Amino acid sequence: MSANIDAKGIDGIYPLSLGYEENAFTGVFINPNKCWISNLSITPKEDPDFSNVFHSSLFGSVYKAYIARIVLKNFVTDSSMTNETCQSASIADSVIASYLGNCEVEGSVKGPSVCGGIVGGSTFSLIENCSFSGNVSSSLDGTGHAFESNYSYDLQNAIGGVAGFINANDFGTMSGTTLKNVSVEGNLFGLDGVGGIIGSLFYCGNMPAVSLFASSSFKGTIICSGENKGLTYGFISFQDA
Repeated sequence: MSANIDAKGIDGIYPLSLGYEENAFTGVFINPNKCWISNLSITPKEDPDFSNVFHSSLFGSVYKAYIARIVLKNFVTDSSMTNETCQSASIADSVIASYLGNCEVEGSVKGPSVCGGIVGGSTFSLIENCSFSGNVSSSLDGTGHAFESNYSYDLQNAIGGVAGFINANDFGTMSGTTLKNVSVEGNLFGLDGVGGIIGSLFYCGNMPAVSLFASSSFKGTIICSGENKGLTYGFISFQDA
């Protein structure tokens, strides 16, 4: 990007990529001058591989990608009208084996299931030096369903200031997602699984190291009608290795 972009009044902007792995965004996107995009409103789009599964974010799905220095001002995405499975976020709703760094987002994310201020769901990735300010909320009053790669996890509303859902490690064979120097300031609303940084954390085998949340901070309000809520994460699930 070489200049700021004002998307005010532009309707029908969909995620850049849909689908998983080979159909996801797999390139490099670096915004060296940190030019901003303002007033961007993303319309959810159905996944071509999974019926009744929607994506709702700027990049949609990313796989083995490198994304850096994105700045979004007054960003909005609202997938609540789909009443279907949907991962909603500002930058990417599904992040697999990728890097996301030095990004700043101010705005609102709303959806029926998994919602994150920066990413919806993430596994085998590094997210660092990112900040979110605004509101993240779920419109769902039942159980959501989050898809990651070729497998899935059943989740109740996973609402997080940075990520709705994080896979911390996988069967002791691959490193999971790590968050470093991430910050959130805003309001989070959901039925269950509401966390200031991560909505729902999944791990298999050993409990994730403390460095998973290195230098993370949350300031704001968490409203959750269920028991699973917290300043760092809302809900933890695990499976023996």
